[in-house]
Amino acid sequence: MVPSLDALVSYQARPTQSLADHLQGVVENTNRLLATGTKTAYGDDWQTVGQVIAWTHDAGKLTEYFQRYLETDDRSQAADRAEYTYHGFVSALLTAHTLHRLDVSAETQLAGFYAVAKHHGVIPDITEEHRKYTENGQKVTDQYEIVNAQLESIDTHASDAADELLRTASDGALTWDDIYVENAGFYQDLLKPKPDQFGDHLYETVLRAWSTLVCADKLDAAGITVENTPTRPELEAFRRKIEGLPDGDSNPLRELNTLRGDAHSEAHERLCDAHAMGERFFRLTLPTGFGKTLTGLRAGLDLAEQRDSRLIYALPYTSILDQVDEVCQRFFEVSPTDPSYTVHHHLADTRTDLRTLSDSDTVSDGSESIYAETWQSGLVLTTFTQLFESLAGPGNTQSMKLPALQDSVIVLDEPQGISIEWWELVSRLAAFVTREYDATVILMTATQPKLFKQSPDLPDPKPLTTQTAACEEFIQRNPRVQFDIHDSLRAHFGQQTSSSDTIELEDAAAELRATTPAGSNTLAIVNTIESAGTLAEAIEATVENDRDVCMLGADLCTFLRRHSHDDADPDATAAAYLDYLSDRCTLDAQTLLLTTLTTRLRPRDRAILIAALRRILDQTVDTPFDECPTITVSTQLIEAGVDVSFDRLYRDFGPLPALVQAAGRCNREYEGKVSSVTVWRLAPPNSDGQIPSELIYGRKSLLRPTRKALTALQDDGSKTIGEATMISRGVDLYYEELHEQRKTGQRLDSLAARFDAGAGEQLREASLIDQDYETQDVVVLLTEEDQQQYDQYLNYKNDNRWQRAREKFTELQPMVVSLPVATDSVDDNTPVLDVANLRDDAELYQISTGRGLRISDLALNIER
Repeated sequence: MVPSLDALVSYQARPTQSLADHLQGVVENTNRLLATGTKTAYGDDWQTVGQVIAWTHDAGKLTEYFQRYLETDDRSQAADRAEYTYHGFVSALLTAHTLHRLDVSAETQLAGFYAVAKHHGVIPDITEEHRKYTENGQKVTDQYEIVNAQLESIDTHASDAADELLRTASDGALTWDDIYVENAGFYQDLLKPKPDQFGDHLYETVLRAWSTLVCADKLDAAGITVENTPTRPELEAFRRKIEGLPDGDSNPLRELNTLRGDAHSEAHERLCDAHAMGERFFRLTLPTGFGKTLTGLRAGLDLAEQRDSRLIYALPYTSILDQVDEVCQRFFEVSPTDPSYTVHHHLADTRTDLRTLSDSDTVSDGSESIYAETWQSGLVLTTFTQLFESLAGPGNTQSMKLPALQDSVIVLDEPQGISIEWWELVSRLAAFVTREYDATVILMTATQPKLFKQSPDLPDPKPLTTQTAACEEFIQRNPRVQFDIHDSLRAHFGQQTSSSDTIELEDAAAELRATTPAGSNTLAIVNTIESAGTLAEAIEATVENDRDVCMLGADLCTFLRRHSHDDADPDATAAAYLDYLSDRCTLDAQTLLLTTLTTRLRPRDRAILIAALRRILDQTVDTPFDECPTITVSTQLIEAGVDVSFDRLYRDFGPLPALVQAAGRCNREYEGKVSSVTVWRLAPPNSDGQIPSELIYGRKSLLRPTRKALTALQDDGSKTIGEATMISRGVDLYYEELHEQRKTGQRLDSLAARFDAGAGEQLREASLIDQDYETQDVVVLLTEEDQQQYDQYLNYKNDNRWQRAREKFTELQPMVVSLPVATDSVDDNTPVLDVANLRDDAELYQISTGRGLRISDLALNIER
């Protein structure tokens, strides 16, 4: 029953909405965001707590000062002190009083206080922040004097409305007459208990209370009411498409597809059955190419449908996410703007077309983005960064997604991609979401890290399939690859005497060229961008006649300037580009086709080059380059999630799971042969540089467990290791050594300690992306079309049309690259780098070598 709020209707929450309407809308959203029957960690009913917070969060807007501020939009005219117009602190004190009157636990009272006090801000380091409200001192005294003035203003001008609000919030247990109008110091006493007296779950409770309020509040402000049931993609159509997949045209492929089907069918049954028995942690371990993505989607959505909730599918990198996005769009027949499907990462156009959910033809400005960013869809595809950073130390907008975790199924695809420095904190966060939101967590990979094994409070994840051993046995009988340990690496391991324990890039280039005859292809994965560029140049130098080498990216810039393209369809652009490039190259069986892929290239250009490679490598597609020997040099971006298959592969020394993932780019179609995956140790790309493998992985101590595992697998002195041995025994040895080396489970990780202490500000500064240098995002303009898109963004921005500007900026993301910036060369007078206009200086953008852009080359090309 809707309460009577006759007095409250006369006051405004904002110029376009009464306080009564706003509070009712926030309460309705809160009720739908908090599941019935759920309890806080301290035994309080969440819906009762949530309703109190929702009703009281804007109580401070009843002051004459705030109402006058809405009329004047000038705090100096609205009050003698600007602080009188602020409503967060006084509202939070009334929230705490209401919860206190309802006999809610002291811990939950404090959580409700912080939820309201910070609902327009962020959760700080709670212990430090608490001193600002409770310790003796003039600043604290001043705060409560302001509260006295605000309460007196409400008492004089809006006591009837305030009484109506408090009676409604407390179900009659608290009235305005009970408020300490002239003695705000009572509230200081109410907050006296210190956060560190409340145990391990206070920060989690604060996060949930605050994020629920922020989400409910912003959704109402955008004119959105939370749906009772998330809109999920149609599962039946997905099942039919799975059943319609081809059986395969060879005995190994038919057997492989049978194993895929068995794992697929078994996983969703085991997940639902074990979940009903109370299990919340699961693992799906299958080798690369055995259908993990489709299996995880099917099992996760089956359980989400059973729980009337949503599937949140998270991955480490946007390059892998893009491929899973293609799978989702294909198998579910959805687009990222459908209400049932959201793609959310820093480069995505994250918004939802709400016209299908509304009778109106228009929606409030910004609502399309808010709906998507609160993860209201039934299937959310996102990154580990979005998920874990939002759980650990979220900003205000980031926090809005947390209520969507209720009853959700969370798939962590390729969890070995989580920085090891975050493993203990991720364990804390997994316990948090399962305990607080009753979520379900599935770890899904071919190289399963022991993420939770060292955490005594978490159970060992239950396997979702019994087919893992059968898959490994199948690979034993039908090996796709074998791992060849190069002499440079054997010398590094001390297994043989050699003059050098690295291979120079010129020698590596010669070997790559010698092992890539006409009509074949080779992939070389390196550890740094400079290694990629230098190795590509060295390979090009092995060709005596310039006409006998064709750089795949050489004419891409010219092509884009002359031809229209669609970022949503890189395959069509790639097909046209290959025809264009073939007319500009002299092609025969001796012409080397050379490609370099790095993150220094624009996402648009990378997508086209990868699509072009797929066409060239696909034996069912005819291209002018099919007879050419093809060598591709790439950084690690290609080794997980990029659906390409090469004849042979070389991988610079790195962590063992990365070697296994890299091998997944080789001989994916079981072509009746065993392909070679050579692991070598590349020398620095320049004379004064550090060995690339040590530069990237040495500080994280990921090479030592790899060395011990590989040495153990070569116990018979052999230079080769079978694929089945590598993905089973090798992975186990690696993680056992890694845990032993880092003493996980025997010491408290610093990030986990911050979470336990409620250090919100410190957690907000922590980044899941581990890099040792500052970067700057630059929009790179190469064509007139690029310039037009950027000009449209500027026009919206200059006209203060922020929502349209944001949408247009998202469209610019395929042109954005992140460049390293030397921190010691940057001072306060250095302009922010926004745009590099290279329409007349395209040579500064090195596509062929993958070096892309360098800050030092752009001094005359940077625009604000």
